[in-house]
Amino acid sequence: MTRPTAIATPLIDDDRTRVTRFTFAPDAETGWHQHGYDYVITAITDCEMLLQNPDGSEHSATITAGDAYRRAAGVHHNVINTGNTEMIFIEVEIKSLQVCLAFSAPGIQPEKRKHGASCGQTSSGTINRIAGT
Repeated sequence: MTRPTAIATPLIDDDRTRVTRFTFAPDAETGWHQHGYDYVITAITDCEMLLQNPDGSEHSATITAGDAYRRAAGVHHNVINTGNTEMIFIEVEIKSLQVCLAFSAPGIQPEKRKHGASCGQTSSGTINRIAGT
């Protein structure tokens, strides 16, 4: 069976992230692909999808508009819109991670923060720097 292909609209593609909006007509698919980066999906519409895996297994999922999920790099699958209406989600691929270093005073050992911590001026006046910049 030949299905229509989902429309992938690039929104951002730089050295840190790739953000793409995927729009699926009913029964449209992404086609087989493997993710090279960790990624987050945020549903713009309610998404009823079938995820096909290379081993022949399939998994149905319903993601409510506004909900999100994350997967690790290496996922290999085909995504199909099994709903009766258009399905849209935003995919954010994370290309590079950075470590924020918080300095509270000169000569004090920096505190490492996980990716996602705020880098810049904090409410306490602490200056955060991004490692490598």
